[in-house]
Amino acid sequence: MAGGCQKEIAALKKHAAAIDDSYIVALAANVLYATGDRVGGRQLLDKLVKGQERDGHVNGAVTGITRSGGDALAVETTALAVLAWMKDPAYAASVEKGMQWIVESNHGGRFGST
Repeated sequence: MAGGCQKEIAALKKHAAAIDDSYIVALAANVLYATGDRVGGRQLLDKLVKGQERDGHVNGAVTGITRSGGDALAVETTALAVLAWMKDPAYAASVEKGMQWIVESNHGGRFGST
């Protein structure tokens, strides 16, 4: 694990496994992969797949670091999930669906307020 952050990363992993907020789960999955915990990261990636809607966006976000909501929060959450899924080729279909939805969410060069 990364430097002196083992306790914090372990707490994040435990918290993300216990909640349904897909924004936090996506952030945690990225952290776990970045620190070499592929098994823990994969568990969270599976959780994100369950929250991916047919149109490709990831549902279930409650809060984000930018305090956004609605479509903006969905774009941010889906982007974080796609970044995490890209770390494992087994999630290529989820990456493709998520990216397609993000691209289709662009209106006039913008993604809502994000």
